[in-house]
Amino acid sequence: MKYVFGPVPSRRLGVSLGINNIPKKYCTYSCVYCQVGRTTNLTVNRRQFFQPEDVLREVLLAIREFKKNIDYITFVPDGEPTLDINLGKTIKMIKENVKNKVAVITNGSIINSASSDLAEADLISVKIDAVVDEIYRKVNRPHPALSLPTVLRSIEEFRKSYGGILITETMLLEGLNDGSDNLFKTAEFVCRVSPQDAYLSVPVRPPAEPGVKPSHRIFEWYERFIELGISTKVLDYQEEDSFATAGFEDPIEGLLKIMAVHPLRQDYVRKILNERHVNPDKAIKDLIERGAVRRVEYNGKVYLTLADSGYAPKS
Repeated sequence: MKYVFGPVPSRRLGVSLGINNIPKKYCTYSCVYCQVGRTTNLTVNRRQFFQPEDVLREVLLAIREFKKNIDYITFVPDGEPTLDINLGKTIKMIKENVKNKVAVITNGSIINSASSDLAEADLISVKIDAVVDEIYRKVNRPHPALSLPTVLRSIEEFRKSYGGILITETMLLEGLNDGSDNLFKTAEFVCRVSPQDAYLSVPVRPPAEPGVKPSHRIFEWYERFIELGISTKVLDYQEEDSFATAGFEDPIEGLLKIMAVHPLRQDYVRKILNERHVNPDKAIKDLIERGAVRRVEYNGKVYLTLADSGYAPKS
């Protein structure tokens, strides 16, 4: 399959069938913590990338093959999903053909031009890492055409009209966006947006840039969000151990599809291959030798990621 991967466990959405509707690394941001590496095609221009009918065909096939409950069909690509000008049409076609709910994971940067597309989804997750411009530009490294006040205003306006579930996610990085000024201002903004849930997270996989570390102030942020009456959840763990593999006809192909949107721990890859009666040592060695994947170390753990993922060298 070209567009669909999983199902995979999601810390926010349960069992999620992923849709990668954007070509590799087309994004409006180049976040320092991005788990798929640096953005190579920084853009704010929406365009057609794929045919909605082709995406729908793969979704229907994946649902038939998995034969188990899927909580959400989720647009969570290797880039920003709202850059796809056919996003709304694709969501509508999916919902006309299956009963599953549809979610979109977006950074919210061009929500003003994609609001009608996003309105078709049952759930929208919006990134809000910073509301202080200097911090925003250091952490998210947006396209030069993007203005933080406009982005924040557009998110608030979308919230007023959106009839589905809206959640927010804030990634906290040590010494970059976890300081008190950004804490209080971000908490106040999220309070105004009034999400069903606000998720606070830290990097748990290798980031795009060396030196990016998880914040140790996450529970300080949690307490402030709770003080403002925001339903808040902390995400500081990985979900791989609960991953379902039955949906993959070829486990190696399936694992490579997941690596396209985030690295996987090597011990997890070994576990999955053993479960599918594939020699993990030989399979991993073959993937590395043919240049498909490479090893990356982060926080004392070894990960496998696609070889052309755009990660900075380990410092």
